[in-house]
Amino acid sequence: SGSDLGIFIGRFFDSLQDVASNPDSIAARTVALEAGKALASSFNNYDTQLKNFNSSVLKQVDVKLTEVNLNLDQLSKVNSLISTSGIKDASNDVLDARDKLLKDLSKILNFTVNFDETGAAEIRLGDSGSGVNILKRNNAAILTSASDGNNISFIVNKQGIKSTATFSSGILSGISQYYSLVKLVQSEISSLAEQFSNEINNIQTSGINLNGQTGKAMFSVNSMTPKANYNNKSSLSFNIVESDPSNILQEKIYVNYNKTNNEWKIRDSVGVSFTRGNLLNFNGYQIEVIGEPEDNDGFIISPSMTKSGAMQFSLTNPEDFAASS
Repeated sequence: SGSDLGIFIGRFFDSLQDVASNPDSIAARTVALEAGKALASSFNNYDTQLKNFNSSVLKQVDVKLTEVNLNLDQLSKVNSLISTSGIKDASNDVLDARDKLLKDLSKILNFTVNFDETGAAEIRLGDSGSGVNILKRNNAAILTSASDGNNISFIVNKQGIKSTATFSSGILSGISQYYSLVKLVQSEISSLAEQFSNEINNIQTSGINLNGQTGKAMFSVNSMTPKANYNNKSSLSFNIVESDPSNILQEKIYVNYNKTNNEWKIRDSVGVSFTRGNLLNFNGYQIEVIGEPEDNDGFIISPSMTKSGAMQFSLTNPEDFAASS
């Protein structure tokens, strides 16, 4: 719960207060070191839990869509039986089967239904009566889903034509809303991790540690990871070294090598730049390219996880806390 995260934050601030009150105490600094690690780990754990929640949601969506598609297929068969029975001549057993299938389907998504002169059902999504048709006579649609990372969308595929499925109630609607809510919470926790890290780092880097040196950043939320292009002619690997985590922008960066000019072309949100050598400088970090690149070889740098998932406590020694300015 959020209160647990608050407890870790409170413990960390208490430990920093102890260091400020007793700057020469290695014991107080050691406690603060462990509190910082525990705080970063708590952010990681929350992020993992939220990811697991949404992974389970996507699996549940698949289960419910399987039920929907099976239900529609069975309804199409029932419609065929009703239609071949003639006008209002279908048996009560067949009509009861139709009604049960419709009732089961209504629990998963909302729709309107019309019955033709024989009693065969025609189903449209939503409550307006003019929604996407998912069943007419023995022609049943197939529903699928897609996720953009923030929301779940549903697609109707009927006789090769795809349409967006819109419905506002039922199990699938509830699951979809829950998915979006969890993503929103995950985003807010990541924003908190970034804001917290930046504010603590600004204070830490303006002070002096126990060894008389300028303090270095306590926390990092960086997950920028270089990945070689699959079609490279050479074999490249990379080392990444952070200097100021607060300056690292989590974005996708494209890097390509021009052998004729012996330079790297870098494309990011700012624009295009060029550099030479095997040590490439970016805001807040460096990347060392290991290997001999061929013409047009390259790599992409992008965040591999959320900021809360990537959060790390960077100090390793009790002396590293900058308790004086």
